[in-house]
Amino acid sequence: MRASHPFHALSLDLGETVWWSTTLQAARQAEARHRTLSAILVGPAERRIEPKEVTDAEREIRVELNLARRGPGTLSTRHQVEGIVRRLDAKLTVPMDEALSRFAFAGLDSDPPTVNLEARLLVQSLNRRGFPVIAISNTQRSGQAWGAYLRSEGLTFEFVITSSDCETAKPDPRLFRMAADRLALTPREVLHIGDRWETDVLGALSVGMGAALYRGLWSRYWNPDDGPPVDPGGHPEVFRWDDLAQSEKLLERGTEGSE
Repeated sequence: MRASHPFHALSLDLGETVWWSTTLQAARQAEARHRTLSAILVGPAERRIEPKEVTDAEREIRVELNLARRGPGTLSTRHQVEGIVRRLDAKLTVPMDEALSRFAFAGLDSDPPTVNLEARLLVQSLNRRGFPVIAISNTQRSGQAWGAYLRSEGLTFEFVITSSDCETAKPDPRLFRMAADRLALTPREVLHIGDRWETDVLGALSVGMGAALYRGLWSRYWNPDDGPPVDPGGHPEVFRWDDLAQSEKLLERGTEGSE
């Protein structure tokens, strides 16, 4: 298919597009977050809080969010920490800002996700050209945490918008409009690539943003709750790619893409 106009910025989903995690990696990342928070919490009479108690408290929060038809990634880092502290009748032993930073970053150093080589090559190529790259992701972590992690991997993103920071998740069109506004571009000048039809593609299309369904990491899904990937077919305005390199020829050129 052919883009009718050039794109002037690239937006990427993170999980299963820029990076992927195995079941073991994801479990260890969660354990690191719970262990990190428990280490700076004390209960009544200065009782030590165990990591399992943090795990159980977070599970209760997830149940409440599910009943409210919200995903776990729609709660800010502050509200996550405050909710756990309240359920455990505990208090922090460090300032809140420090606790939020530790909790947001925990696990990214000890058990980092695996960066997709295709994404690494694409982003670094665009970085060299000075072409704007951003991310929009449904995640429990903050954009600050993901931005710092990606920089440590040699990948520069102008900014990272997360569902946690905004307390709403893709496909909410507000996330995509926010991205275009921060880039000082119209939505149609931005191409968004992600692995999920219902969140990435439909979210981008809802504001007139370019959309591409990325299938290159579909075999890497670790979460059985996600279900199988979906591509309903049709929609000739949507690009479908198995390799992220297929996108680069479109960026700022409006030339022919690949099915």
